[in-house]
Amino acid sequence: MSFVSTNGNNHSTDFKFTVMDGDRRLFASPRDGGIYANEAAATPLTVHTFKIEYQGTATGTAARAAPHCRPPFPPSAAVWR
Repeated sequence: MSFVSTNGNNHSTDFKFTVMDGDRRLFASPRDGGIYANEAAATPLTVHTFKIEYQGTATGTAARAAPHCRPPFPPSAAVWR
């Protein structure tokens, strides 16, 4: 993920997302795995928000791909599969 400002002006914006995993719970009520505000079956996924405060004049284009990120240490078979 990357954030690109195309005009260089100071501004703020929000990045909103939900977290869902591949699990399925059956107790106390059936629903897909994820982060929820409470245990009720009808509760929607919790929306998480990161506020982005852009300061500066550096600009770019959204067409450029984000650089490949690597961990700062050698991967271990127990951690990276």
